[in-house]
Order: sequence, then C-alpha cells, then structure tokens
Amino acid sequence: MPRDAIVREQGVASSNLAAPTNANNSLTERPGRRAQEMPRKLGKGSAVLTAIAVLLALALVVMLAPRPVVVDGDTVDRWPWRHRLAGLDAPETKRPRARCAAEIEAGRRAAQRLAALIADARRVELVRTSWRRDPWGRWISRLELDGRDAATIMITEGHAVPYSGRGARHDWCSIVAPAEQAAR
Repeated sequence: MPRDAIVREQGVASSNLAAPTNANNSLTERPGRRAQEMPRKLGKGSAVLTAIAVLLALALVVMLAPRPVVVDGDTVDRWPWRHRLAGLDAPETKRPRARCAAEIEAGRRAAQRLAALIADARRVELVRTSWRRDPWGRWISRLELDGRDAATIMITEGHAVPYSGRGARHDWCSIVAPAEQAAR
C-alpha cells in the first residue's frame, strides 16, 4: 500500500497527511476532535519578562543565601564564591602558609572571633569591593555586620592587622610567638 494511502485515525478517514489549516495558521477542527492551536513564537515582551523573572530569582537567591562561613580570619565562603576580606590580614590557620605553630593558634582564634561576630550580627552584608580577584581566585569584599566593618573590628581587637592587598604578608611569628612566651 503506498505511503499516501488513507490514514485512519480514531475512526476518521483522511486522504491528506498534512493537517488542514485555516487563515490563522491554526489547525482546523476535524469531525470528532477539538480544535488545537499551533504553538506561537514568543514576542519581545515575553523575552523581556522572562529575563526580569530570572534576574529577580537570582536576586532572591543572593538575598536569602545563608550567612558567610568562616574559612580563616580574613576569608569567608558564601555560596557559590569565596571572599577575601578587604583591609585586613589575619594569621593563617594551616601550613604551608602558616610559618609557625603560634601563627596557627592565633589564626584559629581570629577565625573563631570572626565566626562569633557573624553569628551575633542581626544583619550581615558581604559587598564586593572590586571586580578583580586575588591570586587564589577569591573576590575582594567588605563584610559589614550590623553596619560595622568586620575588618575594623578584627583589627581593633588585635586579631588582624591593616592590609592593603599589596606587599609582603605580615610576619605573625615575630609578633605572636614572643607575646605568648612573655605571657607564660
């Protein structure tokens, strides 16, 4: 039997394989069937509304994102990015970046204090201060806790030192180790 033979579909015979259309380019009614519309292309207005909806959804995700998670005294994670806090340098918490055991211990205290500051704050705002990243891929950002700069708090309390992001790292072992020995 040839391909263009009569096709029987739910008891309705048709000798034409192409669906009959009317002037609106929508399918016409067949006996025993409901009218069906052909899908239409989205207009510019729909594309703009879709883009706005996607941007609003992204903004909502960022606004409802959980509080930053402390990595060390000057680094926090806030999904999906890692942020280097601008304006301060805190002791390192792990080798090989930490140069001595005293620096590691001071780094742990700094990280614990930063975590406590974040936990106690009612409003936590992480603001990227630069579109550049540091050599480890972290965004340079400012952390505000109830309107106060976390870097200023950490420096004032002695857990960090001012740092512009340029130049050599601070030598924590020369400060922390002698201070701990004097305290003993």
